[in-house]
Amino acid sequence: MQDTREHPIRLKYSHPGARPPVYVAASFTSPPWQPLELDYVQVSSMNNDLDNMSEFEFFKDFYVTEGHWQYKFRLGPGDWWVCREGVET
Repeated sequence: MQDTREHPIRLKYSHPGARPPVYVAASFTSPPWQPLELDYVQVSSMNNDLDNMSEFEFFKDFYVTEGHWQYKFRLGPGDWWVCREGVET
């Protein structure tokens, strides 16, 4: 019998120079593949100015059932999509 309970997960994205907004689209959201904006925290800054040399960590929490799921990140409002390096695709 397959486990149908939902489990918490946190998707994270960070990359030098990445700026808000960052979105995630996934096969486990409702509706599937609808981009959702990630939350973020500023993790470092050379001068506490959000526009100069700031680094951010982006994240979003979800509840999902066990299984194989796909997701990708969209950087900004355009059509620039990235996958997380080191994660099976």
